Amino acid sequence: MFIDTDEHGEQVQWKGPMDKENHTLLPTQPPHNQIYQQSWPDYPLPANRHQPLDEPGRPAAHKEYQNAGAVMEGQFPDEDRRWRKLLDYYFNCIRDNDQHLEAILNELDNLQLTQNTIIVFTADHGELGGSHQMHGKGSSVYKEQIHVPMIIRHPAYPGNIRCNSLTNHLDLVPTLIGLTGRDRSLREKSGGQKRPGYEPITGAS
Repeated sequence: MFIDTDEHGEQVQWKGPMDKENHTLLPTQPPHNQIYQQSWPDYPLPANRHQPLDEPGRPAAHKEYQNAGAVMEGQFPDEDRRWRKLLDYYFNCIRDNDQHLEAILNELDNLQLTQNTIIVFTADHGELGGSHQMHGKGSSVYKEQIHVPMIIRHPAYPGNIRCNSLTNHLDLVPTLIGLTGRDRSLREKSGGQKRPGYEPITGAS
């Protein structure tokens, strides 16, 4: 997630490895609408947000990835007010997304399609959001990055059922084909078989 955490008239984040004019991304500010004006001052910041990137035992890839990201979005200073601004933006993006999702669900009701529709809610990755002094995604398997929602609403099954199994997005296509009632041979062709190199990876917390 790219966000300019500099205050008005400040140029700190953008004094990274490249000057502001040569960054590959322009400074990104939250949209100027009401939903992005909300702040979350009482939300606790990650307790490990000041963990040094070069701490003994940490993979070198963590620091290298953050440095590579700085080429695109500036060097992100390790300051609480900046982590707060990043998380405010992230939470408001979620609220914005939820409003659009609500509109889709309402339209399904209006069209009387809800009872004939399988709804899947998921994401490709999370947001480190200051955990381990990192933001964005990539180069780690921390819980904040890889633990994403997987919510399936099927009209033929009761709701409020939780599953604690480890899943992978490779499971999505064969699962969806199975939910539509197609035969097993098609599900197997979709990639549901075990394949070398796709063993489960357990994330660190």
